[in-house]
Amino acid sequence: MATEQFILIGTLKNRKSYDKYMTKEFANYTGKYLLANKAEITTTYQDISKYRYIMDYTVDTDFGSSSQPGSSTYRYFIKDRKANKIYPQRLRSGYYPFEIRSYLKAIEAFRKK
Repeated sequence: MATEQFILIGTLKNRKSYDKYMTKEFANYTGKYLLANKAEITTTYQDISKYRYIMDYTVDTDFGSSSQPGSSTYRYFIKDRKANKIYPQRLRSGYYPFEIRSYLKAIEAFRKK
């Protein structure tokens, strides 16, 4: 990624609040990007030589107990579709706007080395 020119796809989830934060955080990203939902990624943006990298997340849910409330945390990752590899972010959090922002900043710092 450091030496390549690429278009990063940010995955939208068709959830109003989440998609709003994705749009806001990607607006500050200086690299080339586009935002798309999973259907668009598998149809319109299926060319992996042009759209190699996708940013998405997994959710870990702790359902809690009778004395402890449940919670969900997000772990963002970059998927390299050409190499079929996933590069997860080390940390996870329940505050996804921060996670999106920090991962995009890390990608930019890596590209500027």
